Amino acid sequence: NLVAGTYMLGVEQYFKVGANNFTASFPVPVNINATNCASDVCTQNVSVTNASTGATLTFNISGTFSATGDAVDLFAGGPGSFRMATTTLTGALTNNTDNTLKLNGNGTWMVGFGPSMSTEMFGKAGSSVKPSWIIPRPQQVMVSGCPSACSVTPTSVTFSATAANKTVKFTVQDASGNKLGQARVFAYSSGAGFGSETTANADGTGSIGMASGTFKIAAGMPGMPPGIERTIDIRGASGVPTVYIDGSSTGFALSAMVASNLVLMVSKPSYTISGKVTDGTNPASNAPVSAYRTDGQGHADTFTDS
Repeated sequence: NLVAGTYMLGVEQYFKVGANNFTASFPVPVNINATNCASDVCTQNVSVTNASTGATLTFNISGTFSATGDAVDLFAGGPGSFRMATTTLTGALTNNTDNTLKLNGNGTWMVGFGPSMSTEMFGKAGSSVKPSWIIPRPQQVMVSGCPSACSVTPTSVTFSATAANKTVKFTVQDASGNKLGQARVFAYSSGAGFGSETTANADGTGSIGMASGTFKIAAGMPGMPPGIERTIDIRGASGVPTVYIDGSSTGFALSAMVASNLVLMVSKPSYTISGKVTDGTNPASNAPVSAYRTDGQGHADTFTDS
């Protein structure tokens, strides 16, 4: 039951019924009032698209995944469309071709896979697993001939998930030195096009799996501006791994690294806006709240308390 007002109505964006995958339209505004809802009953249609038709794209995946299985999302974004399927990758795989997606829109698509993410439309999205592998770079394919005879070039894409076997420890804090628990921490290689992510512990410390090479690493939290990026260079893949931070000529053994060696700063905003979100009477817990600048770029996001 809903009280009178305007709501955003939608369904889960990607779901499966039987053997068929479906994608739903984006949420739409619905006005709940006596005029639109005769006898207190409102009707709103939601459009879904059968995502099990079109050209078949095969994922050729290699890598070492957990023995109990890692939940991953296969995804493809194209002209006005998005496709996604969740699967499980288990153990050591070499050129595994068990997974496919159907693409049915002409044009260029970007495809890839990564840790399974929350499908909540308005929830706190994030990875449901902490992978022991590096997320590979997405690839580009071309679809033509739709809707009558869809074809995709190439017909398969090959991904190799590099082992994230270099453990980098960190601490997330604000400018006053306050530790920030549950902050999202991400690392990426701009040159190689892959990355990794994790969540800080309750005390602001944590660790993230990386590979040898140079990475940018930063932290972020809802309601705060983006964190300051730092550079991590891990050398000595076949010997004793050594860590160099922010271009320093002096490194130290990765095995000796402690959380205080790498401090990730998230600057606390200068001002705090407080308020309450309600349905007119009752408080709304875990509701998304956003603030946008009107004089330039920049925004902050958060959620109401429970």
